[in-house]
Amino acid sequence: MNNNQPEFSFDFISITKIAIKWKMHLLILTILGAIAAIIFTGPTFITPKFKSTTIFYPSKSASVSQSVLNDQQNITVFGNREESEQLLQILNSEMLRDDVIRHFNLREHYEVGEDEPYPMTITRKKYDKNIIFKRTEYNAVEIEVWDTNPVKAANIANYISGIIDSLKYDIQRARSAEALKVVEMEYNIRKNMVDSVLNVLDFLRSKGIYRYFGQTDIIYQKIVDTRATLIEEEERLNTYKQYRELLPDTMVIRTEGRARAARASLRMLEPQMELLRKYGDQFIKTNSLFEVESKKLNDIIVKLNNLRIDNSNLPSQKFLISKATPAERREYPKRMVLVLLSTLGIFILSLTILLAIEVGIPNISKQL
Repeated sequence: MNNNQPEFSFDFISITKIAIKWKMHLLILTILGAIAAIIFTGPTFITPKFKSTTIFYPSKSASVSQSVLNDQQNITVFGNREESEQLLQILNSEMLRDDVIRHFNLREHYEVGEDEPYPMTITRKKYDKNIIFKRTEYNAVEIEVWDTNPVKAANIANYISGIIDSLKYDIQRARSAEALKVVEMEYNIRKNMVDSVLNVLDFLRSKGIYRYFGQTDIIYQKIVDTRATLIEEEERLNTYKQYRELLPDTMVIRTEGRARAARASLRMLEPQMELLRKYGDQFIKTNSLFEVESKKLNDIIVKLNNLRIDNSNLPSQKFLISKATPAERREYPKRMVLVLLSTLGIFILSLTILLAIEVGIPNISKQL
């Protein structure tokens, strides 16, 4: 290009004129680029992958005993963000990942050779790349599996969705088992305490003490009445003896009989009152202790039964919304999109090169 050449106007019309001038070159280069894109985006160069997805909502964290027996919670309520995050932590755990790798033999499926320096690490990285867990905007949990085999992708997604219950159950059962042992120990301690208190109460009952306050009131009143009767009969008997010659013998005999009966009643009642005085304080304390310990034991029995129910029955941790099915079409790569983008890129690159040839790079630089 000489210095007297008119300056190139970098506008749409000028570019269009050059494109028309070099249309055959542009067409050939674009077609060749499209053909190359079709070839290099084919399965020979890019392994196609299929995607399978399963979606479920976490259930509300609830105890079976509290929800069903005590009617305090509803196990049919969907969980919130907290429950979703808990499930995501379990889904991303090494325990689940290693289980899936072992169950589906993913090391061999991902073609990780045994001679690799770190075969398990490589397999785990491919696992993390092809199996994705995420929370949706509505707090559902989505499992997304990419694989070259559509059936295997669906099977992996459904397997993970299926074992989430058992994994969380194992975690919760391990913790509840520890709690169960503690409560069982406490139950045995309280049971032995109640049995010991019952033994003391049985001893006191063998002495005739059943209801201290009621028995004391009754016996005391009987003693008072009997003593009054005895005094009355003795005074009457003394009077009768003074006038015995004037009175029938039967009257004196009957009075003496009533006095003897009163004395006999006192001999029977006074030892009972003495026992109440001797063991009354012990009975009151022991009976009060029995009531307190019995209430504690009943509370522990309720707690123990609830833990046993929770340890043996765990509701499902999810509400399945969408089960994974084998994909009919590959999800990766988007071949049409890649071909179109590649073709467009080749066209733009070819046009840029032709512009440089036509008007010179310095003129293009000035216009840009």
